[in-house]
Amino acid sequence: MALGVAFAAKLVLARKMPPQAMGIVVTAQSFVALTLAAAELGIPDAVVRFVGREAEPGAAPKRTVSLGLHIVVPAALLTAAVVLAVVLGWSGAAMTNDARWTTVILTGALPLLAVGDVLGAAYRGVNRLATKLFAIDVARPGVVVLALLISPVALTQYASYVAALYAAGALLTAAALWLLFVRDARWHDRGTGSARDLLRFGVPIAGAGIIAGPLVNSALPLMLASWPGPTAVALFTVALSLQAVVYVPMGVLEQAVIPTWTRMIVHDTRAELAASYTQFTNLGFSAAASLGILLVANDRAILDFLFGPTYEAASWALRCAIAAALFAAATGPNEAMLRALGLTTSIFHARIAAALGGLVAGTILIPVYELRGGVVAFVLASVAVNGLYGVILYRAGDILPFSRSHTLTVFLAIGGLLSAFMVSGPFSTSAWIAAHICALTVLAVNADLRSNLRKLLIP
Repeated sequence: MALGVAFAAKLVLARKMPPQAMGIVVTAQSFVALTLAAAELGIPDAVVRFVGREAEPGAAPKRTVSLGLHIVVPAALLTAAVVLAVVLGWSGAAMTNDARWTTVILTGALPLLAVGDVLGAAYRGVNRLATKLFAIDVARPGVVVLALLISPVALTQYASYVAALYAAGALLTAAALWLLFVRDARWHDRGTGSARDLLRFGVPIAGAGIIAGPLVNSALPLMLASWPGPTAVALFTVALSLQAVVYVPMGVLEQAVIPTWTRMIVHDTRAELAASYTQFTNLGFSAAASLGILLVANDRAILDFLFGPTYEAASWALRCAIAAALFAAATGPNEAMLRALGLTTSIFHARIAAALGGLVAGTILIPVYELRGGVVAFVLASVAVNGLYGVILYRAGDILPFSRSHTLTVFLAIGGLLSAFMVSGPFSTSAWIAAHICALTVLAVNADLRSNLRKLLIP
């Protein structure tokens, strides 16, 4: 549902706004998202871990959540004040009036966004992921979608008006979560985590997101724009957007599993924790592999249907990106386990090292191989970070993703992926059938996904 609402928001924006105004909104949102990550200092991630560690049936540490809010709200207010001073005082002719006020409005919503994120994280910590998903991922953009659908066209031509709708969504969701939080009897005035503990956990996560993310996600497209040109950037972006869909099952597990593992670290043995990790790995990989095989086997038809025949040229890039996503899924929800263990500094080092490796690879490969060079650089960065995570997990607690069932699933998925790669070859029909059979078999041999997931997630 969250993905559907996010997609609907982009679709309605594209339909109701002129391209220039939509570009202003998207640019301002990207800037504010990066600013929000800096202002939050990784505290929402810390709240998930510490609430999950100390929560009990019917009782959760309210003090930990309040402490997180006392850190995040002043930081967000200070950050917003600095950004507003710069935008209003020194932007000058560098920004149009509409772009300036769009940035001002979205920046002014920073404290509201931060409050919503911390409270949503608190409910993730007590295994109420649906509350967080509905409030943050559905209601926030949902308000914008509904308002745009009923707004007169004359208003939707202005980026600042759309920014005001996003700010209103942030206000409504923050207020609703706050009312739910203060009236929820499960939250008791307890909690052993200190501000120092929250910051020690959260700051490396924030640093990795602010530094490592843009190194790969922004630098590689900029390199492609500088050498091959904007067409390569468009194909690269389309391939990565569909690749992200393949990783959704594992991404959902990563969001849901951290509170469970933090409680297991306190109450269970490392052997039980390792067994839980292998189970989650097989659950997420089964769904991701089935989806990835189907996408690769039908890549040209999907690209043509969604984006038009011109984007069939992104087929090779999409196949490589999906292979990288499946490698990441095969290694399991490793970053979630590292967060549960509190090894956020290791996450920072691994992501920085992998991002720098991808940047160096892109600098070498893109001028020679253009789009393919950019895709290979992205794949290398993805493989490197997951490989480093695996080494860290093994050294931290002998935690490995492989079990007997997972190994069989991986080999079956490799067979399906190879068949999907051969769809455009001389045995296209046979390969297409074989790929679909493998995709269905991967799910069939893990038919108890739902029961296992429920058993693992409910404490």
